[in-house]
Amino acid sequence: MAIVPEIERNAFHEAGHAVAALRYEWGVREVSIVPSPDGGSVGRCVRYNPMYPTGGAGSLTTVSTRDRDRIMIVSYAGYAAEVLRSPRHKRHARSRAGWDFGEARKAIRYCPGWEAEDWADLERRRMANARRLVSRLWPEISQVAAALLRGKALRKEDIDEIIPRPDRLSVLARCASRHPCIPTS
Repeated sequence: MAIVPEIERNAFHEAGHAVAALRYEWGVREVSIVPSPDGGSVGRCVRYNPMYPTGGAGSLTTVSTRDRDRIMIVSYAGYAAEVLRSPRHKRHARSRAGWDFGEARKAIRYCPGWEAEDWADLERRRMANARRLVSRLWPEISQVAAALLRGKALRKEDIDEIIPRPDRLSVLARCASRHPCIPTS
């Protein structure tokens, strides 16, 4: 098995988040593999998140069960894409996905009735959903990752060129028809 460079793993990680968010028709404003100046992250995917309806961390709100499940799947999709691209680096991918896993857990806490949930089981099921989703959307994730490797950052317009809206709708329909267990509405 070949060694995959870290920058390539980062590209697949962020592309996984971006394409999974598009799966739920959440707006993706930017996706980047440029490290943050403070060294806190090696990439980012700026997207809509129902927990932050006005965009800032101070605007946290409760979410529905459907949105909780979607937030969890999109949060796990980066890790799932990175591991699918480079299974050898699974432990490293897990250690770098701490913030993403934290967002998934936050989604559980901001969903009414969370106290009664079996967190471990819910996390396992949503991770399985994320892995299946990433497998189905692998061609699109690969295209976005390749574009990131060429340019380091993509805006909404760039993503729309890579996966045009008509194509995106057919991708979404294909994915939904194969995955009735993944929350879609």
